[in-house]
Amino acid sequence: FCITGPPSAFSAAVEGLYLEIISKASEPTLLFFCLPTESFVLEIGVWGEPHHQDNAGRSTELIQEMKNKETIYLGVDINDRSFVQDDENNFHFLQSDSMDTEKIHAKIKELGIEGFDFIFIDGWHSVNAVLHEWKHYVIPFLNKGGILVFHDTNSHPGPYVLFDSIDEEVFESEKYCLGNHYGLGAIWYRKDS
Repeated sequence: FCITGPPSAFSAAVEGLYLEIISKASEPTLLFFCLPTESFVLEIGVWGEPHHQDNAGRSTELIQEMKNKETIYLGVDINDRSFVQDDENNFHFLQSDSMDTEKIHAKIKELGIEGFDFIFIDGWHSVNAVLHEWKHYVIPFLNKGGILVFHDTNSHPGPYVLFDSIDEEVFESEKYCLGNHYGLGAIWYRKDS
């Protein structure tokens, strides 16, 4: 499944993976596919409750609805979001604080994942937590040609500080701010890095 009409920076910078943010009611919605058929997705901060009406248009639900069966998804959340676990469709969940690097790295290894094509981070938003996630999950696991999206780049200190501090010789980035929304920011490796 493909969402067409990506922002111009993505069409030039990220092959086979498009990000489009559309407005759905008053809440922006993230649509983020064309992933390669066999790809890997990491979501830190799994959103929602089982069969809850407020899940509509949220990142986790969109991933569930739009990913192909071959794509392996790993969701990590400090709360029990095991309702997303679906082995048959390659949906895996780990209840963990994102600061527990050893536990998360063990799960990544267990699933046979060497790198992620898409990482969506909407976990704890402190500067320390976001820097930890960057150091332990993005730098070692974001594939070249992959993309990282942070939520809350306009309103919380961690994503805001990190997003504005990336090495522009290695990464490209773009922020999306729709109205009074908390903001989304995308980061990907430069083609020449």
